Amino acid sequence: MKRLYHDIDWLREEFVVKRRTLRSIAAQCGVTKQAVSLYVVRHALVAERVPLYKLYADKEWLEQEYVKNRRTSANIAEECGVHVAVIVYHSRKHNLRRIPYTPEEVRERERVRQNAAYASDPEYRAMKISNTMRWREQHPEEYKAYQRTYGRANYAAHREERRTYQRERHRRRCLTEPGYRERRSAYAREWRRKKRGKPSHPRPDVVE
Repeated sequence: MKRLYHDIDWLREEFVVKRRTLRSIAAQCGVTKQAVSLYVVRHALVAERVPLYKLYADKEWLEQEYVKNRRTSANIAEECGVHVAVIVYHSRKHNLRRIPYTPEEVRERERVRQNAAYASDPEYRAMKISNTMRWREQHPEEYKAYQRTYGRANYAAHREERRTYQRERHRRRCLTEPGYRERRSAYAREWRRKKRGKPSHPRPDVVE
C-alpha cells in the first residue's frame, strides 16, 4: 500500500512549505522518523528547505512578515529560534519600517484581545464583571445613556439581519416548496384588504 510520504508532492508540501518536522510527519503516517527521512533524502528535499536562520536574513521574507503581516520582532525571533535583537538588527539593516496602527485598528486589536481573554480566562472574566458592576454603581446616568445607545444600535442591526434572513428564507421556499408562492400571495392580499378596511386613527363615538 502506498503511504503518504511516498508521494513527493505531498512530502514537499509538508516538509518544505509547511516546515513540519520528520517526527510530526512520521507520527501522522504511522511510521518511524527514519522511514520518512529516507524518502526526504531520496527526493533531495533537504536542499529545498531554507534553514530558519537564513529566513530572517532574507529581505523579502522579513518584509513580508514584519511589515505586511505586522508580526512583532519577538514573535519572529521565537519562530526562528534567535534573540529578538537579531531580528531588530536585520530589520534596521534592510531599512524596514512598519506603518503605525490607526486609532481604530488599535481599538479593534484591543477588543479582540480582551474578548479572547474574557472567553478563556475565568479570573480575567471575573475581574471584568466586577469592574463593570462597580462602574454601574458609580456612574448610573452614564450607564443608562450607554444602554440606550447600545440598545438602539443592537436592535437596528438585529432587525436588519432578521429581515435579510426572512427574505432569503421566503425566496428559497418559493423556489422549492409547491404552492408556497400562492399561499403567500393570498395571505398578502388578505392582509392588505384588512388594513384598508381598518381606519388608521379610530376616533371615539361623538354623542350628539
